[in-house]
Amino acid sequence: MVNYCAIIGCNRTGGKDKVSFFRLPAVITNQGEKTQELSEKRRRLWISRISRSDLQPASYPFIRVCSDHFVNGKPSPLYPEGATDWTPTLNLGHPKCNTEATPTPDRENRLKGRQQKRKTVEAAQSLISLFNDIQDNTETDSKLESDEPEFDCKTCSFEEERVSACGTKTTRASQTDLGCSTLKAMESELNRRTVETMTLKDIVAKTNISEKLSKMMTKK
Repeated sequence: MVNYCAIIGCNRTGGKDKVSFFRLPAVITNQGEKTQELSEKRRRLWISRISRSDLQPASYPFIRVCSDHFVNGKPSPLYPEGATDWTPTLNLGHPKCNTEATPTPDRENRLKGRQQKRKTVEAAQSLISLFNDIQDNTETDSKLESDEPEFDCKTCSFEEERVSACGTKTTRASQTDLGCSTLKAMESELNRRTVETMTLKDIVAKTNISEKLSKMMTKK
C-alpha cells in the first residue's frame, strides 16, 4: 500500500520521495488516566493541524503525515507535553490559526527544566516526610525508655554464676558497652538525617521561590 501525506498541498508519496510517514498518535488506555487524557488531547491536535474537511473516524487508521512537517523530521514522544514536534507544525497548507502557540526548542527546554525541578521537589518532600516519621518514632521510643529505671552504661555489669570443680558457686562481674554503642550509632544517624532534612528543606524553599518569580515574570 502506497502512503500519501494527508497535509493539504503536500504531494509526498511513499516509494517515490525520500521521506518518512507517521500515523495519527494512538490513544493509550493501559497506562493510567493521565496518559490516556494526554494521548487523546494529542490526537485531537494532530487532526486539527491536518485540518481536512473530508476526514472521518473510519479513515483515521489510514492517515499519514510525512517528515517534512516536523522540525526534527519525526514526532516527539508523548512526554513531555508541548515538545517541539508534539504535533505537526511546518508547512501545514492552511492559514488557520492554532489554538496553542507553536512550540519551539527553547520552550521545550523550559518544559523539561520545570518537570525536572518538580520531580526534585517531590523527591525532597518525600524524604522530609520519611525523616519526620522516623523522628516521631524515635521520640516515642525515647519516651518509653525514659520510663524504665536509669542505668549508667559505662558501669553497668551483670553477675555470672560459675560452678567450681568443688561444687561451690562463684560470681564474676563483667562489663558491657552494647547499650552505649547502639545509642551512639542512633545519635549519629539522627544527626546525619537532620543535616539532610535541612538541606532538602532549603532546596524546596529555593525551588518554590524560583517558580513564583518565573510565574511573575511570565505574567509581565
